[in-house]
Amino acid sequence: MERIFGILPKPTGEALLALWEEFELAETGEARFAHAVDRAMPVLLNLNNRGGSWKEHGISHARVMERVGPEIEAGCPALWHFLEEKLEEARGNGFFGEEPPQAPIL
Repeated sequence: MERIFGILPKPTGEALLALWEEFELAETGEARFAHAVDRAMPVLLNLNNRGGSWKEHGISHARVMERVGPEIEAGCPALWHFLEEKLEEARGNGFFGEEPPQAPIL
């Protein structure tokens, strides 16, 4: 990242690198909110296209909830509440794929 931000004028590059590092650490409220929005975007896109890539790649409702739920809820509880309802509706409408069965552990 330093190489990319190093292309910019020094003050701008340093400021943007600091923001990027803040985002990556997710220690501030703003960074957690940014993570929530970042995680929500693919969910919103899949809700809009009737689960397109979820069905295509066999992504289950449980997997989506597990993958995005904690970060969205931590960064923006109201957004998670909204998405939780929409994801439940989407499950009822068949927007999710079925994950292949796991091989038994021997």
